[in-house]
Parts: sequence; structure tokens; C-alpha cells
Amino acid sequence: MKRNQPSSSQPIPEKRKNFSAVENDEKEAPSELKNEEGAETFQGPSSRNEQNQMTEDSSTPYEYEPAHVDKTSLPKVLQVLNGPEFRVKGVFGDGVYGIVLRVKHNNGNYFAAKLFKNRAVRYDTHNEEEAFKMIRDNPHDNLLSLTYLGWLQNPPSFCTARVLMTQACGPSLSDVMTKVKREQPGCEFAVYSLPNIREIGKQIAAGMEHLEKLKIYHLDLKSSNVVFTESFAYRTELKADRAVIDMSHTDVKVIDYGVAQFHRSSGSRSSFQLAQAPEMRAPELFLGLPYNTKSDVWSMGCMTLKVYSGRTPFPIQTTQQNQFELLMSTLQKTVPENMLEESKREGKCLLNLSFLQTIVNDNEQGLHKWVREESHRTLFNLLDLMFTVDPSNRPSFGDIKKHEFFLNK
Repeated sequence: MKRNQPSSSQPIPEKRKNFSAVENDEKEAPSELKNEEGAETFQGPSSRNEQNQMTEDSSTPYEYEPAHVDKTSLPKVLQVLNGPEFRVKGVFGDGVYGIVLRVKHNNGNYFAAKLFKNRAVRYDTHNEEEAFKMIRDNPHDNLLSLTYLGWLQNPPSFCTARVLMTQACGPSLSDVMTKVKREQPGCEFAVYSLPNIREIGKQIAAGMEHLEKLKIYHLDLKSSNVVFTESFAYRTELKADRAVIDMSHTDVKVIDYGVAQFHRSSGSRSSFQLAQAPEMRAPELFLGLPYNTKSDVWSMGCMTLKVYSGRTPFPIQTTQQNQFELLMSTLQKTVPENMLEESKREGKCLLNLSFLQTIVNDNEQGLHKWVREESHRTLFNLLDLMFTVDPSNRPSFGDIKKHEFFLNK
């Protein structure tokens, strides 16, 4: 059966008549509303999912709503088909393919409702739903888990009827950085303190290692896809050209499995498919080679360097050629001969690689020129490993968790 969601103009199949916890599309939902443990839903804060929700009493006002969203086109209430209704309280995020609304149930609990936009090229939610189901069945504290999956009776005119609901978390790493820069106009950069980077990074590595065990590639790991889950309070210390952020709580979750892919079965050959945002993209993809379990590690390196330095280390360029040249010249790293030979054999790389002949391995002129203090060298030793060009020699998330940067405080 096709997994693509119907457009909002299409009738919703009769079988999908209840809002339930991640039912298989082929099965009729139960007549009563059930959560994933089989208990009645939305009965109060006693269920596992609801214990983690933000409420009016327990959360600070959400100050990170994107400014460009036209909220006049949003309904005041989301009505789940034959299920509860939720008051729309704001917007967590708005993208090309979807919008995430901040909604409130009548018991006071907040949720994040992801809706999918009507587009000429339909966005396939299959992989995202499957990833959520796998995480639901094998949960991890540092991965966002699906609370409910269902259909809306009254989707906005620009969205389909499909809805994914998760617990309502807080701002992303990048949201907080943007807010601090706005609050401190005299500072060129907003960065996180080294202890914050250590605690946050440790959790990201743990969550991503769990994804790896579930045989899921995230492929969109970045600072806007890691969110805080508890208090969002912070203090800032002004230093020269930067504001250093010190969060009161550093519990985080990795979110957004919208472009997730799954490991191929043992023995099957991986084929090249372009993935990852250009500024987070691993070298193997520029070379026309398949992504692998270490490609997300590279993205984590890019994200870690961003929250340390306050800037995107490899800003988006107009072409892939320019992007790859910027990447390699910034890091001052060469591409191993075996990767160049493999790239040539595969025949998927359309870039001119002659510029690589002018680059020599030089960490001091490359990555380590970003070091602010000598005591930060341990972090950069970790980044050196994460930015290993050959993925076969790049550490896994399990290796990263054991690095001295995370073990020493």
C-alpha cells in the first residue's frame, strides 16, 4: 500500500477513523483512543509521554518562534479525526515541506504537531514514520520519539491531513545562539561554554550511536535539529567579540528524521545518493561515494565547531565545486589516494579535483587555527578525528563517546 499521505482535498480513508499511537497503515485503528502502552490517552500527567510535556505551570514562555510565519493562515484548533482537539498556541518551525505547530491539549500539556505541506512533488513521509516507529519501540533519552500518528479533520488549506505528534521540546542550539546575538548586538558571535559543549556533545553521540544500532542514517544532523528539553534559562558572559552561553540545563534530544535512510541489508551494495546539507556534507558524498555510518559523524563535527566558534565553518557556496574547495582548503586536509581511486571507479563525481594538488595536510593552518585557548586542545583533538577524510578511518559514535574530551571534566 502506498505510504504517501493524502492531500487535504482528498477524502480520508474510512479505516483511518481514530487518532492512535502509530498504527500500521494496513490495519484499522482500534475504536477507542489508545496510546503506545495501550492505556487510554490524554487522561492526565500520569502516562510516560505526558510526564515529559511542557505545561503552563512548568514551562517558561516560548520565545523562539520563527518571525516570518504568517499565522493568519493557521487554524485556532487542530481537530484530530474522531479524537481530541488541540489549541494552536504557536509555531516551533516552518520549512519547505512542513510546519511544526505548538499545540495544547485541554489537560494543559503541550505537543509538537508536524504537518506536511501540499506541493507539486509530494513529500514522502514513509521513512520518517518508520524511523519514528523504530525509535518508539527502542527509545533513547536523547532521541525525539513519536507520541501519536494520525489524521486531521481540519488541516490548514496548505497542508495535507497527515499529522505526527511528539512531545513539545524547547529551542534548538541554533535558536538560543540567534537569540543571544540579538540580545547582545555588540558581540559578533554567540558560542556555548566548553562545559556545555561537553555535556551536549556527549548526549548527541549517545543518541546517534543508538540510531546506528537501529540501522538508521539521520543525514540532517545540525544545530537546528538538536533541542533542549528542560529549562531554557541561561546566562551569558561577554568576552571580546563573543557572548558565551552557559545553559542552566543541558539535556537535549536529536530531532527531525525527515530525510532519514536505512542501512542496506548485509551483502547488498550501497549506491550513491546525494544527502546532507551542503555545509554539513561529508567528503565522501562530494566524491560521489555512498553515505555510510560515519557520514553523520562528520556532520556532528561541523555542528560542534559551529557551537564552539559561533559561525558556520563551511558556509554554503553557489556550487558543489566551490563548496568542496572551501571545505578542504579550510581544513587543510588532503584526500587519500584510495578514495580518489574509488571515486574515479564509481564515476559519480562531476567535480574538478585538480585543486587538491595545492593542499597539504596542515592542522595548525587548518582546523587548529580556530582554537581560542590552549585548554581547548582536547576538543580539537576530537574534531581532528571527526574530520578524518576517509570514513573507514573516521571514529564511530561509540568511539567518540569514549574520547578523553567527554571523559575529562
